[in-house]
Amino acid sequence: MRLAWRNIIHDRTRFSVAALGIAFAVFLMVFQSSLLLGFIRAAGNVINSIDADIWITARGVTCFEFAAFVPERYRYIAEGVPGVIRTGRMSMAFAEYRMPSGAHQTVALIGTDVGVAGRFPLPHSPSSNVINPDAVVIDSSDAVLLEARSPPVDTEINGRRARVVAIVSGFSSFLGCPYVFTSYTDAALYSRLPIERSMYILVKVAGNYRPEDVKLDLQKRLPDVDVRTKKQFANL
Repeated sequence: MRLAWRNIIHDRTRFSVAALGIAFAVFLMVFQSSLLLGFIRAAGNVINSIDADIWITARGVTCFEFAAFVPERYRYIAEGVPGVIRTGRMSMAFAEYRMPSGAHQTVALIGTDVGVAGRFPLPHSPSSNVINPDAVVIDSSDAVLLEARSPPVDTEINGRRARVVAIVSGFSSFLGCPYVFTSYTDAALYSRLPIERSMYILVKVAGNYRPEDVKLDLQKRLPDVDVRTKKQFANL
């Protein structure tokens, strides 16, 4: 150690370069770690905003943005499981968004039922809790890209009329295409989702039941799908 220290001190230029290299390497590690944590939070942000304890998905779905169909009847089976007090639906599909200028943009269209919305940004009427029909909400980070800086803004989604009625913060997408939020009914219409199918079935568990126990019961009754707690699905 003494010999190595004397060797470094003897050549001040080499010492400075080595110290600079180490400092830069530490900076890159911190920077990349912060990016990773940011991506993880963004990836689970929509999931964590929903007021549901359990998510039922098609078998093999490990990413929220790439959903698959599950039979709608599974929702009614889930409602018969002890501990389940409410179920809801969520859809996620890529759609064509047409801006006021006529330009087109691919967006991730997400819709959910009111009963499980939680912090999910539904297009409520400003004067009431009523959901506006044909209305959508976008994140502030996408307002310029989607030409909707000053709502309301009329637009089209998959050839159907839509109106951006509000802008929220904290729901930016890391996919490269913007999130667009709406009610489940409108999302199903825009994405042409078959009425007998859902993409995600969301389950709310009674306070005197453990979500892990209800999850096991659901998995036994629905062996053809994946059943996960909110935390498990958000951390995939």
